[in-house]
Amino acid sequence: MDRNRFESAVSGRSGTKGLQQAIDQLCNLLKKQVTDKAMEVANNKAKLDALPTGYKILFQDIESLLGIAENALGLEIDKRIARYNEEIAKSEAEKKSNLLKKIEDAELNPEEISSIATEISIKERFQVIIDILSTKDKAKEIAQELKLGYEDNPDISGIRLARSIDH
Repeated sequence: MDRNRFESAVSGRSGTKGLQQAIDQLCNLLKKQVTDKAMEVANNKAKLDALPTGYKILFQDIESLLGIAENALGLEIDKRIARYNEEIAKSEAEKKSNLLKKIEDAELNPEEISSIATEISIKERFQVIIDILSTKDKAKEIAQELKLGYEDNPDISGIRLARSIDH
């Protein structure tokens, strides 16, 4: 608490009754501010919890996001999701461009055309979720092992370590 707030609230007041009223008013104001902030944090948490699972990885800094203004949180959510979607679209476009280049460069060889046709088959996005109960260092080690083991697999777009909020 800032001592100056109390001092300025009681300055110019005379008598114990006036001082008590000034302090009571300041305490009521502080209670309201704390209640408003608690409500804002609860609303922000609900907003972040309601995000689709695929986007939750974008908000690993949830503790810092809970305390910002609700409208600022909405803008931050929109900005991060838009940036993520742009990166996904860019990655997909790059993959398609590379595939088209392969098709253009391929000779009319039945084996190559068959191989390329297999690559063209429609792919969907999936997630493999592994819950790890360990220390932070051990979890990092496991994540690193996964990254090293699968870094050359073109079907895996990323491996990320996130601290689980749910216990």
